Amino acid sequence: MSRGLKRVDELSWRGAALATLLAVAATWGRFGVEASLNLVPNTPAILAARAVVGLALLWVGLVALRWFEQVQVEDLTGLRRAGLVLQLCALPALALTSSDIFSNLAYGALSASGKNPCLVGPSALGPGAVLALVSPRWADTPSAYGPISNLLHWLAGDIGRLLDSPLWGAGVAYKLLMAGATAGAILCAAKAARTLGTRAAAQGLAVIALSPLFVWELTAQAHNDAVMVCALCAFAWAAARGEDGLGALALGAGVLAKAGIAPLLLVWLIVMWRRSPVRAIGWAAALAVLALLVWAPFWAGWETLRGVGATAGVDLDRHTNSLQDLLNLIATPVWPAIKAPLFRFFQYASFAIVAGGTIWAALRVRDAAGLARAGIAILLGYFLTTPWFEPWYASWLLPLCLLERDVRWQRLVARYAVISVVQYALPLDPVTTVIGNLWITFQWYKLWREPDASVKNFKAGVV
Repeated sequence: MSRGLKRVDELSWRGAALATLLAVAATWGRFGVEASLNLVPNTPAILAARAVVGLALLWVGLVALRWFEQVQVEDLTGLRRAGLVLQLCALPALALTSSDIFSNLAYGALSASGKNPCLVGPSALGPGAVLALVSPRWADTPSAYGPISNLLHWLAGDIGRLLDSPLWGAGVAYKLLMAGATAGAILCAAKAARTLGTRAAAQGLAVIALSPLFVWELTAQAHNDAVMVCALCAFAWAAARGEDGLGALALGAGVLAKAGIAPLLLVWLIVMWRRSPVRAIGWAAALAVLALLVWAPFWAGWETLRGVGATAGVDLDRHTNSLQDLLNLIATPVWPAIKAPLFRFFQYASFAIVAGGTIWAALRVRDAAGLARAGIAILLGYFLTTPWFEPWYASWLLPLCLLERDVRWQRLVARYAVISVVQYALPLDPVTTVIGNLWITFQWYKLWREPDASVKNFKAGVV
């Protein structure tokens, strides 16, 4: 361990682990006070627990940022170990800042009972312990996730069925599955950093392994984004080794878990096409076979994508934590007719930014480092404009820091990860998320306008 990192470790590492445990204790304290897993918004117990969590994660974030600035290549083993310890500390947390785990348990219970979660929503379970905890917004919505996520839900649901415990038994199984994904992400990220052998790669590992966003959202709250993030880290490892095809397979698995990184897969296949059309076609065919295999248990025609449609903008009430959401809260009470056009404007703007960014990247990107930079830009544009945004979406950016060569861009993502979770201390949604997204977009714009040499090369398409 380098002298700088050792000094930071002595000053603050134990405090970061204890802060994580404090955040976990706050979730159990809330449960003890309310004697229920149900997350009723803005009760005194929830507000107090969220305040503790936000402040505890602020400490973890400050420690992570200090590690990021001082880490060296020889610190990779220590970073990997520290990241795994943080995940272990976070694992016992109960749901607090999101009820998504209960929706996922409901989809798993549906699968375990022989129903298709892509066709029916959690309400098809009928009254019970799991349905009672699902947010009413999602009770009638089929799963919008990819088949790999749905298979993991099914596995947890089957374990719950065998244990006759669809809530606690399945819940523990599901949390262990997501913890396995986060551990896999850290291990793949460490392999990628070691293969690249640069300080920038070591700093990229620090962004992932020590991030309070990663610890809280993917392990403590068990969001299934963990599977996609793990796939992105596997892609970084494959790309570092020059294994383009395995990188495409990793990205494909991530898309089949959650479609948010589909633009990155498309751009990467185009990069592969430039290098070898035959190999690109072969790996695209392999991805198609994989998709057919994992979709097979759920596919029932295009009706299978009902959940995707519901979350992609069909329902005008599907908005949260976004600029559109904030403007809707301000404008709709005095001008009700603005609701629909306002929603559609942001919906189309987000589609246009993602599509335009993907086309631009397809024309410019030549390698994995270029894809990482393009991915950060595309995803930040999406986060700012989509009507439906959640703080844990920022975790999609973390693995891209492994391949990013400019420390300023890595630092931008690392700070965004801290901002995304400390806001839980204040019950001001969507104001806090919008401020965070606007701030990070402004910082991104400044970086883009004042590039260093590596950025200029990227814009020229030679990185």
